[in-house]
Amino acid sequence: MQPAPNVACNYYRTLFNPSHPDNKYDLVWGFDGYVLASCNVSPEIVVEDKRECGQGRILRTVTAKGPNNIIVKATQTIWVVDCDPFYVSDDKCDPDDDIVWPDCDGAGTSVFGCGANTSPDIIGRPEIANNADDNCALISIEHDDEIFTIEPDACYKILRKWTVVDWCQYDPSKGVYSGRWEHTQVIKVNDKIKPNVTCHVGACEPAAINTLGVCVGHISLRATASDSCTPSDWLSYEYKIDAFNDGTIDYTVGKLTQVAYSRGDRPAVRNNPNADNVNNPFDASGIYPIGIHRITWYVEYVCGNIGTCSTLFEIKDCKAPTPYCLTGIITVPMPSTGCIDIWAKDLDAGSYDNCTPKSRLKFYFNSDTSKLSIRICCEDFEKANAK
Repeated sequence: MQPAPNVACNYYRTLFNPSHPDNKYDLVWGFDGYVLASCNVSPEIVVEDKRECGQGRILRTVTAKGPNNIIVKATQTIWVVDCDPFYVSDDKCDPDDDIVWPDCDGAGTSVFGCGANTSPDIIGRPEIANNADDNCALISIEHDDEIFTIEPDACYKILRKWTVVDWCQYDPSKGVYSGRWEHTQVIKVNDKIKPNVTCHVGACEPAAINTLGVCVGHISLRATASDSCTPSDWLSYEYKIDAFNDGTIDYTVGKLTQVAYSRGDRPAVRNNPNADNVNNPFDASGIYPIGIHRITWYVEYVCGNIGTCSTLFEIKDCKAPTPYCLTGIITVPMPSTGCIDIWAKDLDAGSYDNCTPKSRLKFYFNSDTSKLSIRICCEDFEKANAK
C-alpha cells in the first residue's frame, strides 16, 4: 500500500497536462466526516495542525456524546502534500526551472563607467517563476560579491555569487546542496575615460658649471593624476624626456605605481642620470643642461587607457653676473688729439658669472650691448664747465 502523499500526488499527475505545464489542477480531497445519532448530537471537533512549511498532517478529532452518555471519538488524518515542490535543475538556463538566474549562460554582463550602479536592482537578481514561492516553500535569496581588479577584458570584474535556499526542502544531512542552489553572475565594468594628468614645472633656479664644464641647473618636475576608476596610488606612471626638444627621447623612467614605489619596488626602466631620484617616475626633478627640453608623462590605469601630459621646460642661467669695477680716480694719459676711448672691459676689476667663463663675459655701457666703449674729449669737459 502506498503512503497517502504518494497516492495524492499520483492522482495529481493524472490531471497534469504536459502541453500546458503552467496549468495546475486542484485535487478532490473527499468529504468531511459526519456523526449520525438518533437524537441531537453536538460534536466537539479538535484540530491538531502538525504541518511544517504548509505540508504534513492535520489531525481532526471528532467527539460526540449520545443520550446514554456513551462517548464516541474518531480521528481523521488529513495529509497536505506539495506535488510540485520548488525545483531548480543543474541547467542554469532550463526554461522549466522555478527560478530564472541572471546571466544564466555565464557570458557576463557589461557595465560602462566606473561610477555605474552595479546593484542587483539594476544588473538583475534571481526571479522566482511559475508562482513557485507558495505556502509550501520558504525561499531565501542572498548574494556575496568578489571583486577582481586585474582583468584583461575589464577595468574590474565582479563575481556575484547567488545562494538560493528553500528552507522547506533544505536538509544538510542529505548533502549541502539538498534544497540549496548556487549561481555566479559575472559583471564586467569597463571605462573609456583616460586618467587626468597634470604637469607641475618649478620656478627657475640658479645654474652652475658642473665638473664637465657644462652649465646646468636644477628644476622641479612633478606630475599628479586622478581617475574615476582607479585610486590615485594604483595609477601606473612613466615619463620620457626629449632633451633639447629635438624629437629624440633621451631619458625614460617607469612604469610604477605609488603603491609599488612605497614598498620599495623599482621601475623596469630608469635611465635618467639627471634625476634626483632615478627610481621615482612621479618626480623627474633634477639637474639638467641649459636649454629647452620636453617631458611627457604617461599614466595608465587598470582599464588600460593612458592619460598623458606633455610640457616644455627651460633651464637657463637666471642669475645675473656679479660685476666688479675699478673705483676712485683713474688716470689715463690724454693723447694729442684731445680725445680718448674708454673700453668697458678696461674698468673690470674681477667680474664673474656662475655659468659663463670670464673670457666670454661681455662688458658694455648704458645697457647697450653694442656700446663696448665711449669716447671722451677735452671739449666735453669745457661744455660741462660752461653750464
